[in-house]
Amino acid sequence: MNWKNTPIEVLLYLFLHDQPTIGQKRADSTKKEYLRDLNQFINYMYDNGISQIHLLTPEHLLQYQRYLENKYKKTTLLRKSSVIKHFFRYLANKKIIQEDITVQMKRPKTKLNELVNRDLYDHEVEQLLEFFKKNDWFAYTLFFLLVTTGMRINELSTAKWSDIRFQPSVGYHFLKVIGKGDKERDVMIFDDVLEVVLENRKRKSLTTKIGKFDGTAFFPKANGKHYNTTYLSNEFTRLVSLAPFDFIQDRFKKEEQSATEGKLIRHRITPHTCRHYTASFFKEKGLDSKTIQDLLGHSSLLTTERYLRRNRTIENHAGVKLGERKFENLFSKSSF
Repeated sequence: MNWKNTPIEVLLYLFLHDQPTIGQKRADSTKKEYLRDLNQFINYMYDNGISQIHLLTPEHLLQYQRYLENKYKKTTLLRKSSVIKHFFRYLANKKIIQEDITVQMKRPKTKLNELVNRDLYDHEVEQLLEFFKKNDWFAYTLFFLLVTTGMRINELSTAKWSDIRFQPSVGYHFLKVIGKGDKERDVMIFDDVLEVVLENRKRKSLTTKIGKFDGTAFFPKANGKHYNTTYLSNEFTRLVSLAPFDFIQDRFKKEEQSATEGKLIRHRITPHTCRHYTASFFKEKGLDSKTIQDLLGHSSLLTTERYLRRNRTIENHAGVKLGERKFENLFSKSSF
């Protein structure tokens, strides 16, 4: 088949709807992100007088990377470069283009000081829970769910009320959620968290009967329907940012400071920050990394280990291993 006159839109469609792994489809959110990044590249292509995919060379892709480098931080450059590589390698594998033209593309080096700060501490969680409980039941329910379950915001926004059940064999309630790659997993809902969820539903005049199939969302709008994932994520971050605590304001000051230093570190608390907190919390309670991997629904243990890297670094710090809070106690006889 001659692909040279095939519209770029058709090639994009074929790529986005391809099944990269047997039994695993790309999530709609992933398709949207890929389409956004690829459309940006196509616009760049047109702006530079290139009208067809087949006219591109390895040098063009390298030039595009350099163009992105001047506009975005390293983590964003890494993501956008990865999407471009996936697309053109797909075209090469399908013989739509004659060769893989990604060979000259560079792998962006991501420095640790350019990563997102995911630290969230017990005292901060306690203060936010107490504040929201008194002032905003919506935010209280949302925050309580996120920090105690480790759910992704998309998993929570799409969860159904009919998918919560009581498991007599262990004596706990579990919620079935759909994670990345359409993988199902069970999320345990603590009793006190469930009480808050039930109160949230009562205030919206929705059923609180466990196991009842009524078509409503687990975390519903007033009409019982699901929240849009992006809206829920942004609203969560906005509400937390407005909480009257010094540690919240300090995060914004740190963002401003890092921006002036060219490091671009995000310190604000997002739903994903809560996910990292859950991993750290359960690790501190003695759970092993494999159990936490299953809790979070990570496909790779390496991802879980990255979540826990800071905890492990602190625990293995030479000073901590000495087991003394006062330096003078390290001497057989104090000379201070």
